[in-house]
Formats: sequence, structure tokens, C-alpha cells
Amino acid sequence: MPSRTFPAVAASVPEARGYVTALLAPLAPDVCEVAALLVSELATNAIRHAGGRTFEVTVRPLTDPDRVWCGVSDTGSSQPVLRSPAVTDEHGRGLRLIGVLSDRWGAHRRRATDTKTVWFELNYDPRAPAPADRTPEAERTA
Repeated sequence: MPSRTFPAVAASVPEARGYVTALLAPLAPDVCEVAALLVSELATNAIRHAGGRTFEVTVRPLTDPDRVWCGVSDTGSSQPVLRSPAVTDEHGRGLRLIGVLSDRWGAHRRRATDTKTVWFELNYDPRAPAPADRTPEAERTA
């Protein structure tokens, strides 16, 4: 199960995103892009809310070969809170985005530690063509 630890600084967010992109490069580009986006949201939350020195990104395939699991772990004491921000609020939409774009997500705390992991799963069809190849039927026959 590949994982990497990053310093809890803003510059680590694009690094975490690149790490996930590199690991998932063999998958369809849309799956890779969604996973990278969601990891960057979780990494931002770990930096902003956890108050730790580091966070860890873990990526693993699940027993179902058409699903991938990604988690971001930190040592923050609080649990994630799904917010309903006002239209004018600058923050508070990250977990909503994860809920919309992932197939499952959640959070758990490791026993006898202060480590919390917020995770998501993505289902994908390995036989699906890349998004650029999805030409509407009308255009293919014209």
C-alpha cells in the first residue's frame, strides 16, 4: 500500500496531488484527476484544521479491482464536519465536494493513537475510453 508523508505546509498540497496523479496514471485520466482533486482537498483540510507537523497520503487498490481507496491521515483531534456554507463564504465546501465526486467517503481514528484518516473511494470502469475518446454518437456518424 503506497503512502507518503508530507510536511503540513501549503506547498505540500500540489506535491500530494502530484503524488496521487503519478500513482494512478495507469487509470483513466478522469479517475486520476478526481482522485488528485479530492486528495488536495483533504490535504488542505489536514493543514488548515489538524495543527500537526505532517500528514500522510495513502493510495491502495481495493479487493474489487475496479475501485481505488485514498486516505489522508493527520494527528488532529477534531473529526471532519460537513458544512453548509453561505454562497459568499470562502471556505467550507471541501467535504461536500468529496461527497459529490466520490462513491464513498468517511473518517476513522486509529485505536490508541491520535491519528485520524479521512478517506474516499472511487469506482471506475477500466474498459471505459479516456474522456477525449467519448465522442457523441451524432459526431461519429456525421
